[in-house]
Amino acid sequence: MFFLFVRLEFEFIEKIVGDVLKKLHAMSSSHTTTGLFGIDVRVSEVESLLNMESPDVLIVGIWGMGGIGKTPIAQAVCNKVRSRFEGIFFANFRQELETGSMADLQRSFLSQLLGQEILNMGSLSFRDFFVRERLCRKKVFIVLDDVDDVMRLEEWRDLLDGRNSSFGPGSKVLITSRDKQVLNNVVDETYEIEGLNYEESLQLFS
Repeated sequence: MFFLFVRLEFEFIEKIVGDVLKKLHAMSSSHTTTGLFGIDVRVSEVESLLNMESPDVLIVGIWGMGGIGKTPIAQAVCNKVRSRFEGIFFANFRQELETGSMADLQRSFLSQLLGQEILNMGSLSFRDFFVRERLCRKKVFIVLDDVDDVMRLEEWRDLLDGRNSSFGPGSKVLITSRDKQVLNNVVDETYEIEGLNYEESLQLFS
């Protein structure tokens, strides 16, 4: 009985520490946008499209030309809201597939969201009942950054199309791309990044 009490107390303390660390990380991350002109308003607009308070599982696309700031915005949103989610997955889609395989990317996804121990269970895919059953219980935030080809999303199509049964209530997905066609028929909303306005440009120049 004593050992059971000690174990429960340890788990309770561990949970408190983890919660505090998440909140501290979120506070420290709020300063990462310093010096990035015009990013705060764009982050707020993306957050609004994600409807953070809604229990709906939403997918938002961020579209714009190369170098306009899609990745910094996605990172800033992720850092700002990460304490509200049970799992975070952020992948530079194009780069990771150039250096690895789709199987490697799926393994990274599963290990980050479901824990390293799942990798000891052999070859698992997004279609496995065990994977789906565990994922649908988690409120997750997923960023697929720099998706350059709609065909690359085919392996993820089951998860994304069945978003409400794939992920826990309130889960959110961000997909960034230079190609608007990639986002068509995948996302619920698309955020088009525009260039800096006159005041923001003047601040940057100064």
